[in-house]
Amino acid sequence: MSTLRARLQPTQFFEAFERNRTLQLLLLAAIVAAAASLRFYRLGEWSYWIDEIYTVEGGIYVADWPVSRLPLSLLLTNLVMNGLGFSEWSARLAPAVIGIATLPALFFPLRRLLGGTVALTAVMLLAVSPWHLFWSQNARFYALLFLFYNLGMLWLLLGLVEKRRLFVILGVLLLIVTAREKATGLIFIPAVAAYFLISLWLFNEEHHRPKPVFLALALAPLVLFFLFELISFFFSGYTQIRGIIDTFAGQSNHSPVRLLASIVWRIGLGPFIFALGSGLYFTLQRQRAGVFFFMSALGPILTLVLVAPFVFTVDRYAFVSLLAWLVLCAMGIRILLERNDYREWLLAAGVLLMLLLPMAAENAFYFTDQYGQRPRWREAFALVAADDRPGDAIYTTYPEIAATYGRPESVYINDLTIADLEAAGERSWFIIDRATGFVRPELESWIQARARLVERLVVRLPGKAMDIEIYLYDPAQAGRAGPGGRG
Repeated sequence: MSTLRARLQPTQFFEAFERNRTLQLLLLAAIVAAAASLRFYRLGEWSYWIDEIYTVEGGIYVADWPVSRLPLSLLLTNLVMNGLGFSEWSARLAPAVIGIATLPALFFPLRRLLGGTVALTAVMLLAVSPWHLFWSQNARFYALLFLFYNLGMLWLLLGLVEKRRLFVILGVLLLIVTAREKATGLIFIPAVAAYFLISLWLFNEEHHRPKPVFLALALAPLVLFFLFELISFFFSGYTQIRGIIDTFAGQSNHSPVRLLASIVWRIGLGPFIFALGSGLYFTLQRQRAGVFFFMSALGPILTLVLVAPFVFTVDRYAFVSLLAWLVLCAMGIRILLERNDYREWLLAAGVLLMLLLPMAAENAFYFTDQYGQRPRWREAFALVAADDRPGDAIYTTYPEIAATYGRPESVYINDLTIADLEAAGERSWFIIDRATGFVRPELESWIQARARLVERLVVRLPGKAMDIEIYLYDPAQAGRAGPGGRG
């Protein structure tokens, strides 16, 4: 009995698994297959939302973009749509494939850095993460930005830990590519700077402190980015920084508390709390990789919260930090698995389930009740097309989306005046996005009083509605019109 018990020591199972590269690859393949099924499921069923329209419209003019400003994500989307045709599915195909490829791409540097258990746990959490799923099903640049950013951070950390300048340079180059794709990629700077500063305090031994040469290499992307900006300004008169300042400065749209709550909801309350505790533990234990990921998790979020009162901010700007939060969760689970006690293993399994099950439940809502977390624009214009007549006018909060769905004659609703509406004497459709669309108060009151509510296409998220309301104004029935319809 004692011999059998000795053979069944938990630590032996853990060590055997860490050595079994074949089993790890088989599990990785299963995780990637599951991630692929999630990211391709109903990929083309969601309507475009306004930011995707910007990508699709930008792709049409790729040939006219200066090479210095052409995002790789836009080029990839354009190539796919040219080959497969214009549709929601083809527009989102490149981000979906990138989202799937991200898992094995991050697994190998993670395994080299932290072992197979942490690497597999982290990519498993990433595969199921609703936030990563959402951006993998979006015709936007965020999936590619996430991949470049986190590959750069991982190779940078590997170079610092193993004192390999080549790895640091590789990480730096990837971070330069990230900033080149979108200037928001520079949000790695607070994370790296915080890591170097805290290293001076935590790591007293000289051989544990980052050498100045590594600090210089780590900050090289900032220098090279500004050099690139200078060259771009010289040849085209445009820079990303100038564009960001013109667009976002002085346009505060979120309080710091609301922004933080939104980011925590996107990460998941369970992963956020567990990763926060793990990060504090690794900091107190002076564990270098743990400190690095803790700073990588906190740096972007704290930066956004601090600037929120002064500039335009949204939770997606912190999306690149998601991996750090999930890696901290995986490292915390590994601590339990390393202990020679099956009760700790049961606790680790319980923690993993508590992290995975809410994510899976949220994904189920995403695919059903939440309609991919998009307004139902396609259904709205299909409903109008089924009942409109020649000469009907269409007014909407987003004419760009209307044009995409076959109504290029649509007019921006706030360009209207009530006098023009009444003088025209024509049937008029009003298609209003209640999430982000704005209608002037006097016009809103007129619509509510004179037009009939034909349909309300409902999409509800926690604390947020993304409904689209469709109203019809018919002068022949104006005397009898009023709120109603099918709702």
